[in-house]
Parts: sequence; structure tokens; C-alpha cells
Amino acid sequence: MSNLIQRFTLVCAILCACLQLLVMRLANDDAGSESVESSVRAGLGFEACVLPCYAGLMPGRTPFADTSALLAANVPLLTRQMRIDALTLRFEVEAPNARLTGVIGSENGRVGSVQLRLDFPLRRLLADFGAPDCILAGSPSDAGALHYLVWQIDGLLLRAAVDAQPRLLALDQQSDGLWIGVASPGACPGDLLPWHGFAPAWRYQTASVPP
Repeated sequence: MSNLIQRFTLVCAILCACLQLLVMRLANDDAGSESVESSVRAGLGFEACVLPCYAGLMPGRTPFADTSALLAANVPLLTRQMRIDALTLRFEVEAPNARLTGVIGSENGRVGSVQLRLDFPLRRLLADFGAPDCILAGSPSDAGALHYLVWQIDGLLLRAAVDAQPRLLALDQQSDGLWIGVASPGACPGDLLPWHGFAPAWRYQTASVPP
């Protein structure tokens, strides 16, 4: 009986040790993944300031003449292919496993809008900003249609585009673009509808979601 107890204790000790090693390995992998993500985000310009600011650019506040200098200073992986005219600046950023293209618009001598094309996890936006304030729902029956999720933050508007083909808005979707601009007066101006949570898209399209 004593030998049986000793063997059982030894097996338990070995299993506990293996489990501890596995937990440590997973923790190290997560830390490494977070480090890589942080490095990539910094290279793409997202660590210079917090969205809805991007690379030091704030729509409605930053002089458009400062745009190229701020991008050069705050986007380490910026390519040299900036194209500038009177009203827009276009740029590209190349990172390992990520490519960003951007368009900066001018309005009254200041940055009017920032448009970024990049796959961005919807979960990350929700973790950073909470639930959206508004939505403009596309039709799942239309090829290429998009839902636009909108946050209003400190007088600025952050809009994320997600594919409208899934009939159910879901946490695991990717946004393929972000748009930042000056917020218009009103809670959800224009065609925007108040956000009522993740739901079948048709409920937003028919504006039948109860308040």
C-alpha cells in the first residue's frame, strides 16, 4: 500500500512539473507575440500616439504642411514613396507580414482626414475603445458591401470598415481599414444609426432595433 501511494505521489509530481513547464512555455510565447506585435505597431506608426491620433496627426488640428515631417519622424518603416499634391498625401508602410497604405486629406490648411488601409482585429478596437457609438450597415446581399462601425472620441470620429458578407456581426471579424476625421454635430449624424450591440445586420438595415 505504501509503495502504491509513493508511486501515485511521484506520478502527480511529474504531471505537476510538466504542467508548470507548459504554462511557462505558453507565457513566454504570449510575451514574445506581444513584443512582436508592439514592434510591428511601432514600425507602422501606431505607437507615436493613441488612436484616433495617428503618427502625430490629429484631424482638424495638425497643420497639413507638417504631415510629411511627422510621418518621417513617427513611422520607422515608412517607404520613400510619399506622393503629395495640394490636397492629399499618399504613403505606404511595409512591415513583416503587414502592409499599410494611407491617404492624408487636407482641409483649410490642416489635416482633414486620415485614411488607413490595413487589416486590424475588431477585437483590438473593442478592447481599446469599447462598444462603437454608431453603425452604418451595408447589405450582406451586395458583393463587397461593408459595415462601418463608428466611435466618437474627443471631437474626432474613428470609423472601421468590416465585411458585410457575414450576416451576423461578430467579434472575430477583421477591419480592413480605418478612417479618422472631425466628428459632425449630433449623436449619430446623417445615415448613422445608434449602436445596439452585435446582431444580425438586417436589424440595423431596417432600423428595427429597439432603443
